[in-house]
Amino acid sequence: MPRLLTRLLKTGRWPSYVIFFVTARCNASCKMCFYKENMDSNAAKDELTLDEYEKISRQIPLINVLGISGGEPFLRQDLHQIVEILYRHCSPAVVDLPTNGFFPDKVAPQVEKIARACPDMVVDIQLSLDGPPEVHDHIRGLKDGFKRVRETYRALVPLKNRYRNFRLKACVVYSAYNQDYMEPLFDILENEFPAFDRIVFSVAHGSVCNAEAMRFDWGKYFRLCDRMRSIARARRITDVHSIFTMALRVAKNDLLKDILERKDMHKICRAGQAVIVINETGAVFPCEPLWQPVGQLRANGYDLKQVLFSEEMKRFRRQIKQEACTCHWGLPMSNTIMLSPRYYPKILAEMARIAWRSRK
Repeated sequence: MPRLLTRLLKTGRWPSYVIFFVTARCNASCKMCFYKENMDSNAAKDELTLDEYEKISRQIPLINVLGISGGEPFLRQDLHQIVEILYRHCSPAVVDLPTNGFFPDKVAPQVEKIARACPDMVVDIQLSLDGPPEVHDHIRGLKDGFKRVRETYRALVPLKNRYRNFRLKACVVYSAYNQDYMEPLFDILENEFPAFDRIVFSVAHGSVCNAEAMRFDWGKYFRLCDRMRSIARARRITDVHSIFTMALRVAKNDLLKDILERKDMHKICRAGQAVIVINETGAVFPCEPLWQPVGQLRANGYDLKQVLFSEEMKRFRRQIKQEACTCHWGLPMSNTIMLSPRYYPKILAEMARIAWRSRK
């Protein structure tokens, strides 16, 4: 935690969490996808090159958490090189790297290259698992999707013994399509995927391609969160990264309850400040739910700083306040908590509880 606080102070007015949508290509057709329009219009047509990632990264002083997204990131054969470039220039402490897990032969080799080339960065791989096999495959639009995730999991587990910086987690995107299948999914995760370091819930958000996805029961969601909170433990008591992120998620879910009741996310939102998104063409977005561009790196010499302090960004920030914008996007909430000392006692207390359960 002290190291994290030091890094947060060093970033100063720069975003702590930078997300790169590295591709719009995807083999899935997820029913709760909010990036479908981009994927339909720009699949593999105009992606940033490695040279462009070099130019972008040279102008970013420090990243605390590097987020990778898409599309399916592992459809880029040079994904490991992109991450290595950003690691070399921006020194991220963590890379959060999601995959639908359909291509074990693509995922495992690239993950190993990243873990080996970036020893001072936690390589946090998340496999999407949204329900029992038939439910998962229906949601993701992938025949044998669950089966392929299991194969990818089995290909990745041996890396846990080879690389101390490697973490493997399951990510469940909670939506109307799977809210009634959580109990059997918990059983499957416990019995068939015992090597996961942790399990996280990500609530469907943004302009999803199917509005039905958002018609879920918040009560069920928070009951599941409470259950996970009561049993959360790390595989190793020395795994401070997993213990901290689990505790942070508890604090974030408590804050989320308040936000949903008060509908005042605009008062604390750090989208465009603590969190920023750069898509596969170099367009910059402060917010995933609104998905409103505020700049284009290809047009300004790849200078992110210029976009961050531009008039477009100022207008976006004013818009959030004036329109009393509210949503449930988790990343700005998590960053608000990390940058607000009043939440630290809660995080530390939760870390202590998780560590106590994690003792051998």
